[in-house]
Amino acid sequence: MKKKLIGFLASIIIIGALVLPASGTIINKYNPNLLFSNGIIYVGGTGEGNYTNIQDAIDDANDGDTVFVYEDSSPYIENLIVEKSIRLIGEDMYTTIIDGDRTEDSDVVHIESDGVHIQGFTIQGSYLRGTWPDYCCGIETRSNNTTIKDNLIRDNDNGIAIGIILENESNNNIIQGNIITENNQVGIHVTWSINNVIEENLIYSNKYHGIMFLSNCDNNIIIRNNISLHEQVGIALSGCDNNIIQYNNLVKNRDGISISASTKNKIINNNIFDNKNDAIMSGETLQLIKYKWRDNTWDGNYWGRTMSHPKIIMTPCIFTFVNFIWLRFFDIPIFIPLFVFDWNPAQEPYEIK
Repeated sequence: MKKKLIGFLASIIIIGALVLPASGTIINKYNPNLLFSNGIIYVGGTGEGNYTNIQDAIDDANDGDTVFVYEDSSPYIENLIVEKSIRLIGEDMYTTIIDGDRTEDSDVVHIESDGVHIQGFTIQGSYLRGTWPDYCCGIETRSNNTTIKDNLIRDNDNGIAIGIILENESNNNIIQGNIITENNQVGIHVTWSINNVIEENLIYSNKYHGIMFLSNCDNNIIIRNNISLHEQVGIALSGCDNNIIQYNNLVKNRDGISISASTKNKIINNNIFDNKNDAIMSGETLQLIKYKWRDNTWDGNYWGRTMSHPKIIMTPCIFTFVNFIWLRFFDIPIFIPLFVFDWNPAQEPYEIK
């Protein structure tokens, strides 16, 4: 009898070791209700009680919950609105697909709440409105402290949009480790927002720009991105100050980097070469009064070859004529050649992963 009892207890211990991890939480892909007390809701797969639609799971979640989406039931044909501070996690960024199906006037994922984390999806198929400033996007956030990480974002109007001009600031967001490609307008479009970090993304073959910062986007960091194959600009800044652009590859775009009406930006330690125009600064004569162009810092960039002299960066300026009778301004096509310099160009390319 004693031996039978010992054998029974040993069997219980072995089964427990197989079922229970060190944390003591039961992990069962097909019985996610066991995890609901820990704030995890499952979508897809074949588990009893799993949600069929991602939006239904989001609607039933509480702030701080995780909505985990299995690849089994992909693609999910949905346009999501996230109004809670949740983690939205896909099982695999290449096979867990959210497709907006070109639903009219809709983003694929629209984020309204602060503190959202989205990771591990392919996000595609926004409506293609194609008119500024009302683009539809793979992901649009009008909130703060959003993390968008390790997603494949393709075949949308804009890939990612942060902020809306004159309406919404969207600050302190992190865009990290995404592949952003083949979007109809811009890979990442940032407007009226500060203190964002865009890092370690692969951004290529979007229609016009890789990254565009427009109007009062200050104190942001763009670092360690690979940006290539855009019909217009790899990184474009207009009316944006005090940003850091560092350790990026800007290759095979029409313009590698373009800056206008902006000051006190640091463009340092980048690889900028094999573009039709590697770097351009431009603007109007009135902007020379407001913006101190020479306060932008170009330093230590690699320009595709060894250089024994400073790199000259052309800054053509359109002359603005003032009509004092009607008190109106007119641009006339007289270009004033100005120059800025990278005084210490790098002699070999940086390794940027």
